[in-house]
Amino acid sequence: MPQPNTPAQWFRIATIIGDTPQKAAEDNLYTMRRTDPNVTVEPVPDVPGAFWTKQNEYRWAFLPGWKAVRMFAWKTTSCSDDKIAGLLRHIIAAPEEVSGPRRDGLVPVAAPPPAPAP
Repeated sequence: MPQPNTPAQWFRIATIIGDTPQKAAEDNLYTMRRTDPNVTVEPVPDVPGAFWTKQNEYRWAFLPGWKAVRMFAWKTTSCSDDKIAGLLRHIIAAPEEVSGPRRDGLVPVAAPPPAPAP
């Protein structure tokens, strides 16, 4: 059980537009450089084909392995730079299509719009 007042740990993953992880990372620089002109794209050490950008305690990794590039984001308080490679390699190795029935109960569904007032 987490200790009181412990910062939340978080990871986020999404598919994004980009022909390759490097191109997707470079395209993402446009937004990031608005607040930090020194942000660069670099290969992720020990993770072939993956690229990342770093800004303060935030990290964005752009991952190969699927038809669409996946962007994985986290804070260094959730996982340090020297420990993340193992997790990224597992994400890259995950199959895009899985066998077995869909688990639709786990897929978020938008709430229907409110009914118009009479």
